This record gives sequence, structure tokens and C-alpha cells, in this order.
Amino acid sequence: MFGNEILTRPAVVASGLLAAILALGTRAAPARAQTIDDDPIRSKLEAALAEALPEWTQKLLAPVPENRWSSKIELNAVLRLLGEEPLGYEPGVRVPEKATRFGDESRVLRFDRKRGELRYTSRARSWTRRHGERPAASEVAQSVVTRLASDLGLPRVEWAEPVVQLQMAALGNKEIERSFPVYTLVTLGRTVNGLPVDRSDLRAAVNHKGKIQRLKVEWQPFRLPETARLAERKAVIRQAVEAILREDPSERFRLSARLAYVPQADDDEAYHLPAALIDVEDGPTPFRIAIPVAE
Repeated sequence: MFGNEILTRPAVVASGLLAAILALGTRAAPARAQTIDDDPIRSKLEAALAEALPEWTQKLLAPVPENRWSSKIELNAVLRLLGEEPLGYEPGVRVPEKATRFGDESRVLRFDRKRGELRYTSRARSWTRRHGERPAASEVAQSVVTRLASDLGLPRVEWAEPVVQLQMAALGNKEIERSFPVYTLVTLGRTVNGLPVDRSDLRAAVNHKGKIQRLKVEWQPFRLPETARLAERKAVIRQAVEAILREDPSERFRLSARLAYVPQADDDEAYHLPAALIDVEDGPTPFRIAIPVAE
């Protein structure tokens, strides 16, 4: 896990113009009878979405050169990039294609070539009390992570601006407790055609020595369906209104909307579609809906 500073994003699955409602918490949505009493909220939702939802153009469906970075690397090569000793495989012997987990008593590396996913954890590089309050400087951590991304083969043209945070720890008792930084966290997001790619990034925790202690890469092969066509804005707003109404919102709701590419899956191969991600705040439990803007 990456601590409280890095949030886990909800999975988004959409098919055609069907909205996928994604609850960020648990909330029972009562059955809602569609009556004239809904009109004030419906009208307010339509107006709010028309204002918040960005415009989109044919650029969202522009073809993108495919880069299967994960098909080109070996697990021991990754360990060397991380400054680790290689695992005990004979030189030149390819790690079995179906293998997903490699490790020993001090580190674990999991890898999925087809999905473009990689995870690494080092127990030897973990923070302990004796290391004190000496996190890696932001510029050092950012340099370490971007160099690794380049060495892994993640296309530089898809990099978003790195985000650097500190992971805090708390020590003490009920009377005296203080918090201090233990890791420098770096997130490298992904953009394609000017849009962020949902659930696709590189996240790393860098320790006080400037070494990566935890790494999570989700950088799937990017593919747009050749037959994809953009949806009309009015149709997307209508779909969003119906999806939000099923969550029984009050008139005090607040919402924001953005466009992003969302990973999909079919029986053959994963692909991406541009979608409107709409976050709604209404009471104690916010929720998100995703409406594809292409089908």
C-alpha cells in the first residue's frame, strides 16, 4: 500500500453509452419514483452538467502509436534499474510468461506483461525509527522516478507533470504525539491526446537514501476502437442526469466533471474510451459516475 497520501481510485467500467455508477462509499439508494416532484432537481442537474462538462472534439479519437513497454523488459532488468541484485535466474533464461510473482526474503516484484503492470516492495529499504526525519528531497525523488520511467520505456510524450508529496508517520502516546515525514511520494500521471488516462500512472515511495522502497506501475497498452464514434453532448448529459437521479440526490448537491480515457475490456483485448467522469457531493457519501462520450 502507498499510505494515506495516495488515494485508490474506483474502477470504472462502461459499455456503449451505459453509465457506470461508482460509489466511493456505501450508500443505499432508495427506489425513486419519477414524478413531477423530480423536475426541480432534474432541471438543476441539467444546468449544472451543461456548465461543468467540458466540450470535446474529434481529437479524442485521434490514433495513438501503440507502445507495449512491458513486453520489452525482463524482471531482473527491472531489479537492476532499481539498484537491486538480480533474482536467482540463470543469465539469458527468460522468466516464464505466465509467472506473476518473484521475490525473496527482502523484496517482492510482481509483473504482468500483457496488462502493463508492475509492483515492487523492498523490506530492506523500509523506514525505521533509527532513520529519523530525513526524507529524500523533492527534486531528488522526482529525478529518481522520472529516470526509472524513462529506463522502463514509458513514452515520455505521455507523461503528466510529476506530483510530489510526503508520507507522514506519527509516534508518541495519547499525551504527546507528533508526526514527521518518512517517505517522499512521487506520482507520474499519464495523458494521451491531451486527456488524462484514468487508472494509469506510476507511483513510487522514495526513502531517505533516495532509493525506491515501493513502486506501482499501471501503464496499460493504449488502444482506441477503430469504429468508435463521438456521442452528442445532449445525449451524454441526459445519461448523466438519469444516472445521478437514481442515487436520489437532494437539491444541495454539488458536482464537477472532467474528461478522461477510461480502460475497458472485452473478450478479445483491452481498449480505452473517452468518458465524462462526474463527481457528485451530496451528504456524507460522495459518488462518481462515468459516461462514455464515444461508442
